[in-house]
Amino acid sequence: LTIRVGRARWLQSEGVQGAVEEAAGHPDLASASRVHVAVGGRCIGWLALQDSPRSEASEAVAGLRAGGVRYVSMVSGDRSPVVLRVGQEVGIQDHQAECLPQDK
Repeated sequence: LTIRVGRARWLQSEGVQGAVEEAAGHPDLASASRVHVAVGGRCIGWLALQDSPRSEASEAVAGLRAGGVRYVSMVSGDRSPVVLRVGQEVGIQDHQAECLPQDK
């Protein structure tokens, strides 16, 4: 029995059937990361995960700006709504989302 956990796109590329689509329209989950679960080649559901930025992140960004850094951008593997939410919380307006590790 094979169990796979990851993005829906990755599960589909692995031949998993019935990949569960994103929870479209669910306001509480719009900025959460979703991890899909497949058992025996069939997607059975997903988990929504939401982190909070470190308490010192806002201070670090403010410190960069105070030190003369004019352009701060966040590059992440998370979905755009997640990156946008975290960026807003820490004071970063520019972001790139859904980047693979080799693209960061």
